[in-house]
Amino acid sequence: ESLDCYVLPAGDQITLYIGAELPLRSALGEAERQYINAILERNEGNQSAAAKQLGIGRTTLWRRLTGPKEGDEG
Repeated sequence: ESLDCYVLPAGDQITLYIGAELPLRSALGEAERQYINAILERNEGNQSAAAKQLGIGRTTLWRRLTGPKEGDEG
């Protein structure tokens, strides 16, 4: 199911729009994925630079991007 959720990067700010009513856990997970993708885009796909900017390790970044999606148990 596609969620009506997207991030708009603008300068030093990132605005998250969620247009659907979601359970908190699903909304937070989707917001995190969208935020990470926006940071990756700002860093031109450089995972090391994105992880450093996010204050997490590259392995953690990879797990966050490939981890359980909405509706998955975990």
